[in-house]
Amino acid sequence: MIGQTSPLPIPVSNHLVQPIVGFMRTEPDLIPDPREVADIFNVSIWTLRDKDIQFETRNFRGRDWDIPYFQINNHKIWGATAMILSEFRELLTHL
Repeated sequence: MIGQTSPLPIPVSNHLVQPIVGFMRTEPDLIPDPREVADIFNVSIWTLRDKDIQFETRNFRGRDWDIPYFQINNHKIWGATAMILSEFRELLTHL
């Protein structure tokens, strides 16, 4: 474990997520929950650092929300994951 980023409230699910940053010397055996994860793919830290975050508007419970996302190759990384990666990306700019 290296550290953590800011806790992130998720209004849609009413959860509070605490992201933890770390690294492993071996690649983990990831098993996605198909209800939650469409695909697992790798993105280098440097690719993430060079991408600009984008926004699209979506309506949820009668309210418009500006949803952040990163477009990386054929993948759209959005919502809470994009918000977490956005903060992580800011930390990378100070390296």
